[in-house]
Amino acid sequence: MRARRKALNVSQREVGELIGVVHSTVCQWERNARKPRQRNELLWNAALNHIASKNKSR
Repeated sequence: MRARRKALNVSQREVGELIGVVHSTVCQWERNARKPRQRNELLWNAALNHIASKNKSR
């Protein structure tokens, strides 16, 4: 997830705001210090997909 987020040039804070968690939570997920709940993992994927589709249309 981190590689994809970085490839899209999106910060942990931006992802967190989109899915309703603080950036430190995103950081913990990316470092495998915590595992996201299934709902949050789905939201994370959806947020990155949304950002990627917006970037394609530019």
